[in-house]
Amino acid sequence: MTFDAFPWTDLFLRLLTAFLGSLFAFSFALWLNRRERRAQRTSDLIKEYSSREMLVSRFVTVSVADRITDGEISIRDLALTMVQDCPVGFTGQAVDGLTEHAQISLLIGWMRRLAISVDHGWIDNQTLAVTLGGSLQWTLPFLLRVGEAAELVMQEYPSSRAPEVRASWIFALRKIDAFLRQSRLPQTLLRSFWDRLSY
Repeated sequence: MTFDAFPWTDLFLRLLTAFLGSLFAFSFALWLNRRERRAQRTSDLIKEYSSREMLVSRFVTVSVADRITDGEISIRDLALTMVQDCPVGFTGQAVDGLTEHAQISLLIGWMRRLAISVDHGWIDNQTLAVTLGGSLQWTLPFLLRVGEAAELVMQEYPSSRAPEVRASWIFALRKIDAFLRQSRLPQTLLRSFWDRLSY
């Protein structure tokens, strides 16, 4: 067989087909792996938020919010506690071995991790929003109020730290608030469409 008679076109097509097949199989495996990891991270966050420890923290948050409304506690004192470099203004009573401040910090820490997960696309947003959306909206408004008070506190106590470091949990709460608003939009549209079909 001469060089000119060699089936170069056929060989090229075979190699291209093998390459594309391998690329598709590899991409599909990566997609499945990413989907499984997202499902696992989502499940872990939901389980942690639904745990007894987090339930205690959520109820502590509600009781502290009620006492602030009644004037027993200053929201500024609570904000002082939550901002880095600021004097400690509130610790609160002990509940299940932790102070009320520690319980609220535990809840804020979870929300910061949630914000990072949302930011990186590590979780199934829709599943988490449907499962925890109502519960998150139950505690989030109060924590956002504390965040607003904390921003005023940071103006009173200037720091050499970058603002985003001192207030990273405030940014996390805002991100979660925006995430919940966005996640409700598809459900609202779907409900509106269903209502039209019902007539």
